[in-house]
Amino acid sequence: MTAPLSTSNELASLVSRTIDILCEPGIADEDVEARVLMLAGDAMLRRRLIEWIPEPFGYVLAAHVAQMVPPKTFAAPLGHERWQEFPIKAEPIFEFALVAAVEMIHSTENEQAFKAIAARSSSSQLMSLALDDGKTLDDLKGAALNPVYFLGIPATVYGARPLRWWHVLFGSAPKGLMKAKSAEGGELPSTP
Repeated sequence: MTAPLSTSNELASLVSRTIDILCEPGIADEDVEARVLMLAGDAMLRRRLIEWIPEPFGYVLAAHVAQMVPPKTFAAPLGHERWQEFPIKAEPIFEFALVAAVEMIHSTENEQAFKAIAARSSSSQLMSLALDDGKTLDDLKGAALNPVYFLGIPATVYGARPLRWWHVLFGSAPKGLMKAKSAEGGELPSTP
């Protein structure tokens, strides 16, 4: 489990500094990983920063260009192909990144940086796939985005209790637990 941050100012600073790294032109993923780990000092906090920061950028882009509706929840794996759903506000990184995304989309000097980070988001990738498939922005207008499934961040980070053997054996599960399905209705890959 990630060590708690001492202040929201410390988290705001980490988010801001990670944004600076994510928007560097041509930066390799390995360099992002290494540099954010040096900032965060913790592998799980690094994972959360790298995976979470692009999502609000993608939501802001989707809302701005196609009036798409962002999700109110996300899901994290509990293991044994089970996922726990949480409200977006359960991840404090989201709020700081959202504020930065809103500021950056309205700044002409930050346009390229905003686009670079938004391109890393799942919603931006889904919009690109839809447009490549012949859809138009008008076709996407008002569509609701599905919750993001964060494969690399376990639900225990957000306070979920791990599954017990009897949950798996007897198929019982705590409230809010779901079996993952892909957008096409098929099973998602097994989780750790």
